[in-house]
Amino acid sequence: MRPKTIVYFEWVTFGTILLGALQQLSIAPDVPTWVIITLTFNVLVATLTLLVSHRRGKIAMWILIAWFVLNIVNAVVLIILLGSDVIMALGRTRSLQGIGSGVALGLLFTPSARRWMNREDERLREVFH
Repeated sequence: MRPKTIVYFEWVTFGTILLGALQQLSIAPDVPTWVIITLTFNVLVATLTLLVSHRRGKIAMWILIAWFVLNIVNAVVLIILLGSDVIMALGRTRSLQGIGSGVALGLLFTPSARRWMNREDERLREVFH
């Protein structure tokens, strides 16, 4: 059985995907290319999330973490280069997405999630049965 932290990871990640999709649709609903790119990105993140939360995919987990780090570095570079205008352009929604992604990925490093990802729960069952 999956620990609650893994379930919360999944819920928070899907919540950030939904938040981002709603923001993109409100900004550029008439740009088909942008909608396709956003949809592709969201499907990729959702797939990686499901691989982590249902298949214990460590490679998928590290891809999500690397992607998050690249997004943070990108945001910091933009803020340094362009200043406070970038913060205003990114807005609250992008900030909430970033915070949500960070929280979701942080849940993967809780003791219960780490035991589950390492299949320690299965090993214990084998020992005691």
